[in-house]
Amino acid sequence: MTAIKPPRAAKLSSCMTEREFDNGYWYADDLKKFAEKIGVPSARLLRKDELEQAVKYFLQTGNAKSFARRTLTKFGPRDVDLGLRLDLPVVHYTSNRQTKDFIELEGAKLEPGF
Repeated sequence: MTAIKPPRAAKLSSCMTEREFDNGYWYADDLKKFAEKIGVPSARLLRKDELEQAVKYFLQTGNAKSFARRTLTKFGPRDVDLGLRLDLPVVHYTSNRQTKDFIELEGAKLEPGF
């Protein structure tokens, strides 16, 4: 048995108005595809709120621009490759067994039975 999707009132389009965009609900995947289509830089890496802002800007100006205020790519070695120590700031966190073991060990030092 297949689920029936309700029809959507509008589709993302480069000729829609900002009001039409604001009155619709857009899934993040659809926004990413549309943002890539209109040329928004690094569209696949943006959050939904950043995609919405970029699409609205495009609809207002016709120019594609990313408004991400965060670094989209990380450069340099991972923290785990530098050696995990409490005096080093977390820069390139890696979720792996070695990092988890380090966190648990240090937590147990602060709170016995952790």
